[in-house]
Amino acid sequence: MWQRQGSRSVCQLFASDYEHVSLQRLDAGELLFTETISGGAEIMVLAGELHADGETFFAL
Repeated sequence: MWQRQGSRSVCQLFASDYEHVSLQRLDAGELLFTETISGGAEIMVLAGELHADGETFFAL
């Protein structure tokens, strides 16, 4: 089920004490993370593109 979290829509797929999996719809130019991520993150772009550290990652 999709829910609003701030300016984005989020669909939680799985959550445990150490892992959270979700689909997220972001507006163009919106920051993906607003604070430091501990332990890293895996990101799959389904539509559009992601710009990070001077690189561009395109949708699959």
